[in-house]
Amino acid sequence: MNKPLVFNYATHEDAIVKIQSQADEIVRLKEENTNLKIRCRIAEEDAGQIETLKNIIDTQKRTIDKYGEIFTILNATIKDLEAKLGKESEE
Repeated sequence: MNKPLVFNYATHEDAIVKIQSQADEIVRLKEENTNLKIRCRIAEEDAGQIETLKNIIDTQKRTIDKYGEIFTILNATIKDLEAKLGKESEE
């Protein structure tokens, strides 16, 4: 024989409490997920800006290096001209 179904109010109350607890946890996790997505977007944007700044700094370094080469050549040219002018004034 089969036993008749019996409604257990205590089990029902426990189930309701567990369901509410899980629903609260789901809401909390959704909020945390949203916050993490926002932080991730901010971090990605910061990384892009850092890469842009790195490229700018690299360009400026190459420009400074090029100016250094130009100044070295100009200084050598000035010294050569001074040497030539010094010899011409001695004559």
